[in-house]
Amino acid sequence: SLFRAKFGDEIVLVKFCETYNERAHRELAHSNLAPPLHFCSKIHGGIMMVVMGFIEGRDTHYQFKNQKLPADIMDDVKSAIHRLHEIGLIFGDLCHPNIMIVPKDLNAATILVDFDWAGEHGHATYPA
Repeated sequence: SLFRAKFGDEIVLVKFCETYNERAHRELAHSNLAPPLHFCSKIHGGIMMVVMGFIEGRDTHYQFKNQKLPADIMDDVKSAIHRLHEIGLIFGDLCHPNIMIVPKDLNAATILVDFDWAGEHGHATYPA
């Protein structure tokens, strides 16, 4: 479940999910390759509550329907995945809806979202 909310003066996205890899999200957020992460913890019933900066942008599924992704976007995605691999993590759900294009002045930035299935290499599994 996803909700838009206010955190102080900031608009944030609040997500409730069964699993979430905080370490992977923080690693990429530190390099501006993921939204800022404000909070991530298990709450009542073992559900994860994740609070992150709300990103105005479009996912590549919407932005590039039936097209190859441009080289600069692919380079950003490769950089993000490489950064995770360097610390022994995998992303787990790399697909067009989880790759966001965010306008930044005259350029666009690429970020990854949805760290539900990110995890330790050799141990994380994608649900069947």
